[in-house]
Amino acid sequence: MKSADGLTLQAFTLEDVLNTLPDFHNIPGKIEAEDYSFQSGVELENTTDVGGGQNIGYLDVNDYLDYNVFVAVNGIYQIEYRTASQQAGALDLQILDSLDNVISTVHSPSFSATGGWQNWATNTFNVQLLEGLYKIRLKITQAPFNMNWMDFSLMSNTKEIKNDNPIRMFPNPSRGRLKLEGNLDNTQNVRIAIYNTLGQQVLSKTVENTAQIQEQFDVSHLPNGHYIVTTTLGNGKQFSKQLVIMK
Repeated sequence: MKSADGLTLQAFTLEDVLNTLPDFHNIPGKIEAEDYSFQSGVELENTTDVGGGQNIGYLDVNDYLDYNVFVAVNGIYQIEYRTASQQAGALDLQILDSLDNVISTVHSPSFSATGGWQNWATNTFNVQLLEGLYKIRLKITQAPFNMNWMDFSLMSNTKEIKNDNPIRMFPNPSRGRLKLEGNLDNTQNVRIAIYNTLGQQVLSKTVENTAQIQEQFDVSHLPNGHYIVTTTLGNGKQFSKQLVIMK
């Protein structure tokens, strides 16, 4: 076998590659309930709802599902939950830190009975979300009920929402070097990670027992494009900034 320029190519065999990097759901966007990264106590079943596929069901109080998400921009979001049940249900939508500790509960929606386990209805709520990479958890607080999907729509871009990010990042756009600097309230461990637009981690660094961040990254090997830089503090807080690499 020869290449386009006439060189003889060595024979090779295709091999399966297991991708263990995390996947993220984009917000705004629809998340199918069965596309979780982890769950406890949940079962799947085929749905008769429009579009087919599967729904989550057989839920009990304190069951939960985790989803990795990338929120594109600070703002007010409309969330539509697609549910079906013979009795009322409810959940807490929670934000987790990197150790799966609950940082905050975004809201606590409840769902009325629809008259059947495959009689589907859409429930609409508004919530405020901050830009960044997160793990969100749906923790069941009243059950049982079924869910097919949840859909996030941006209602208003609220630049005034602040996430009190203490970290400065420069230069941005970067042509090969990247610096992060900032002072923390107290000494703690810090993890810095860079993700591409597919939610795949491409670089990371952990700094132990520090109250001052002064870190540099060589990003010259990364393709031009948009990235997300997250800084996770030992106290559970996480901050995100968009990075553009343009060499």
